[in-house]
Amino acid sequence: MTPDRRDVLRGIAAAGTASVLGVGTASAHDDDDEDALVRVVHASPDAPNVDVYVDGQRVLSDVGFGTISDYLAVAPDEYEVTITAAGDDDAVVFEADVEFDEDDEYTIVATGELAEDEFEVLIFEDDRSVRRNRARVRVIHASPDAPNVDVTVGDGDIVLVEDLEFGEESDYLTVRPGEYEIEVRPASSENNNPFDAEFDLRLRAGRTYTVVATGFFAPDDAAEYEVFDLFAAVDIRADGH
Repeated sequence: MTPDRRDVLRGIAAAGTASVLGVGTASAHDDDDEDALVRVVHASPDAPNVDVYVDGQRVLSDVGFGTISDYLAVAPDEYEVTITAAGDDDAVVFEADVEFDEDDEYTIVATGELAEDEFEVLIFEDDRSVRRNRARVRVIHASPDAPNVDVTVGDGDIVLVEDLEFGEESDYLTVRPGEYEIEVRPASSENNNPFDAEFDLRLRAGRTYTVVATGFFAPDDAAEYEVFDLFAAVDIRADGH
């Protein structure tokens, strides 16, 4: 099944608000800046919009499914990170202490099935280096009902990612810039299972991307929720933004 939404280069910025913790929006990471950079992805296909709190201070509001926030600058330390239903700070779906190290970058992915009490938060450390004449891209598997997947192009002739399981990330891949027709298939030893989803992806030179696979792989089993899709954001450009 090919979803209707085919333009996957959507980095939808959620609102970031400054707080007494020194948390604020950031688009570039100054080499002299010791802060960590943290962003949040809402990838739980049956969860409502959410608010995100750091040590009790709301830093992201009303984040909807498919949203990839801007990076927030956070002083390196250990924080209590809490995610609640938007507008209801008593409806806590996640709460844990998370440590952010000096000068590192992180992507926090909220995923899993809320209805099955399997909502979870995955934390990945980002590598925002760039190649000026190439694109860099990684894939995060956050589709709660999908099997391990292969990511291919050219009807399976080129394998970009092999046997990626839920909750895992691929290595960063260095590829030629251009437009790609990406196929997501249940994993097989020959990478040739019929693909269940196909997406157009444009990768530009001098940029590093994160692509998050989410939604329900078998939408007939959850028709009222979000179907399988890819969401992508530019992590950084060669000019540092």
